[in-house]
Amino acid sequence: MRILLVEDESHIAHTLAFNFSAQGYQTHIAPTGEEALERLDEEEFDIVVLDVMLPGIDGFEVARTIRRQDPKLPILMLTALSADEDRIAGLECGVDDYLVKPFVLKELMLRIAGLLRRAHWNDPSPAATFPFGAATVDPAAMRCSGPGGTREITRIELDLMRYFAARPGRLVSRRTLLQEVWGYEPDIMTRTVDTFVMRVRKMVEPEPRRPVHLRSVRGEGYIYHPDGGGTDGRGPAGGRR
Repeated sequence: MRILLVEDESHIAHTLAFNFSAQGYQTHIAPTGEEALERLDEEEFDIVVLDVMLPGIDGFEVARTIRRQDPKLPILMLTALSADEDRIAGLECGVDDYLVKPFVLKELMLRIAGLLRRAHWNDPSPAATFPFGAATVDPAAMRCSGPGGTREITRIELDLMRYFAARPGRLVSRRTLLQEVWGYEPDIMTRTVDTFVMRVRKMVEPEPRRPVHLRSVRGEGYIYHPDGGGTDGRGPAGGRR
């Protein structure tokens, strides 16, 4: 497996590369976004580990450029920005997950392994469009058309919507989503699921702040209601969100 590590701080880059190599990964370091994009034009990689704060073009722009060229290449973003708005900004660029600095090395390794495992699962990728909430999803074009307009979607977002669409009315826990959609081990704790759900709601809900299709069950997970009705197992649909 080949990792492209985009990190401008030399001591961090070489420490990570050493640990990646110890796990059997071939690691190539790019200290700038421009060099990273040049390497991607010339070589193939299995995953990109991408810092946000870079000299020249930043990690957000690198991610957007990668996604225009390859919707499936896993991207794990490293960021010192922990606010929800900053995490959403990263997801809107098309990354598959993010890890806030400072992070524990073991968690980084587990997330990389999970994203690589998921990337190599057999995926039939049916091209037929399907409804999701108040939107229509087009897997062939990797687009979602809904109340918020037509937007490009990532492979993770597509898989998340497919997973919910196949289980209408069923409570799905965050742990299950991390295992089944991201390929992560169950002991990984992250707000990734919640952040991606926020992103999907902006595409498929008439009022994202008052979701009727992709509803929360506090402390447990989410339930997808195709028609915007139903209950969450705690009372009428007008209750928890």
